[in-house]
Amino acid sequence: MTYCRFSRLMHWAMAFLVFSAIMLVELKSMLPRGELKRDFMIWHIEAGMLVFILVWPRLFWRIGNPSPPILPPLKPFQRFSATLAHQAFYLMMMALPVFGFLAIQSKGRVGHFFGLQLPQLIGKNGHAHALKHDHELLGNIMIGMIALHLLAVFHHHVFRRDNTLKRMSL
Repeated sequence: MTYCRFSRLMHWAMAFLVFSAIMLVELKSMLPRGELKRDFMIWHIEAGMLVFILVWPRLFWRIGNPSPPILPPLKPFQRFSATLAHQAFYLMMMALPVFGFLAIQSKGRVGHFFGLQLPQLIGKNGHAHALKHDHELLGNIMIGMIALHLLAVFHHHVFRRDNTLKRMSL
C-alpha cells in the first residue's frame, strides 16, 4: 500500500524545494558580491515562500487522508517518534519562511514573490539581526532533521525491511 499520488508528489516537490532553498543559500555564501549572489538569495526566498504556500494544502490533505500502514507495524515508541518527527517537519516548513520574511521586512525591505510585491507586515525595526539569527538557527535544525529523516529511511529499508520507502516512492 502506498500514499496517494497527490501525497507522494507533494512530498517530493517539497523535498526538492527545501533542498533547493538550503543549497541556494549555502552556495550564495561562496559567491562574490554581485548580481548572481543577489539572484541566489531571491531564488532562496522564492523556494521558501513556495514551501510555505504548499505546506498548508499538504497538511490539510494529510489530516483528512491517513497514512497507509507500515508493514510490519512499528513499536509504539517508533510510531510516536515518527509522528513527532512529521509534526516537527510541518512546523519547520511553516516557521522558517515566516522568520525569513520577517527578517527581510524588519530591515525595511519589501518582500517579493516571483515579482509580486508582498504586503508589509512589519516595518523597519531593531529585530532584523535576531530574526535572521533565528531563521538561520531553524535552518540548521532543519538540515539536522533531514539528515535524521534520511537515516530513518535507510534504517527502515535496510534493517527493518518494511514498506516505509515503498509507500512514498514515485
